[in-house]
Amino acid sequence: MKQTPKEHSVWLMIAGGELFPFSTHGFNIAQGSLRSVAGRAHGSLFLNPFGEVLSVVEVSPIKQGVVARAKRVLGFGYGIRVKLKSHQISLTDLKKKIRTGYENYPLDPDESWEFMRLEKSEAEAVILAAKTTKELYSALDLPASQYCLDLF
Repeated sequence: MKQTPKEHSVWLMIAGGELFPFSTHGFNIAQGSLRSVAGRAHGSLFLNPFGEVLSVVEVSPIKQGVVARAKRVLGFGYGIRVKLKSHQISLTDLKKKIRTGYENYPLDPDESWEFMRLEKSEAEAVILAAKTTKELYSALDLPASQYCLDLF
């Protein structure tokens, strides 16, 4: 089991055929019912700057009790603990997931993720050129953390 990082950085979240630049701050805070948070986390993969691919094993609230449960049900943000594990995936399969996510990405005119502004052929060339997961992470040129998803 891996603990979530203590210092915040930007990881790539791959969930249901979509890509999300993800601030690791999001491993500490969630919004919505615990069931919905666990549902969003289930099956998601994370690519970190070291080239590690991780998946979520467990999401649990930091605080228990009636007040904490009411906050979750009412949709207030609350503290969580997330346990991660190494996920075995080939580089080829990871690239396929990223290519699919690129194709499904809803481009916004104010998009801060420069990689998503590339033409399809350029993006595919960048993805295919990576020889390792660490190179692939670097090639994606994820945006700064203030432009990332930052909660579950």
